[in-house]
Amino acid sequence: MKKMMTRSALALAMAIALVGCGNSNNAAESTAPADASAAVEDTTAAVEETTAAVEESTAAESSVEKSTEAAAESTKVDYVALKGEMEDKGDGLFTKTNEDGSVTYLKEMPIDEHGWAPVGTLTVDKDAKTADYIILESSFDYINEEGKRKSDDQDYIEAMKKGGDGKDIGEALAFYSDYLKTSTDLEAIPADVITGATHTAENFKLVAGELLKAANIAK
Repeated sequence: MKKMMTRSALALAMAIALVGCGNSNNAAESTAPADASAAVEDTTAAVEETTAAVEESTAAESSVEKSTEAAAESTKVDYVALKGEMEDKGDGLFTKTNEDGSVTYLKEMPIDEHGWAPVGTLTVDKDAKTADYIILESSFDYINEEGKRKSDDQDYIEAMKKGGDGKDIGEALAFYSDYLKTSTDLEAIPADVITGATHTAENFKLVAGELLKAANIAK
């Protein structure tokens, strides 16, 4: 009798153990899909956050580029409009006295065989202490009969890139535009700021020389 009870108890214990294992396996199987689903959701969320961050960064860069382009455009001189406000001194020279007392000079050379006229401006004022002339602003570019600037002619710019050393002719024009702000030594100007643009250097020297002469500033 005692042996029968022991066997029955052992059988019952084994049955309980098997049921427990079954429940454990079922629980593991039931939670596995949930864990995988949660992992997918986490990954998807991370990808969405990264995508959003990239889009924000791209938008910011685009905004900066547009602002830079707008700033560059705003500093370019509308030579045709400016000439309309100035006094014609003859021989392509124009002058204007500004509200702050400074004087702006504009020199336009004859149109060349390619349809472009070298043109530049110089704005000067007198130093209150030394009475010396100081250069406030300067610019240099080319304009055609329609008044369009060469620095805005993308076809010409691309042609120069292919025929020269790959640089933008706009870089040369920007260099010459700012040159007189730091130096009036025209002989120190390098002739090869842009390969193939030696005529641009020569034309700048002619225009700058006339502007400095008009403003009574020694070269």
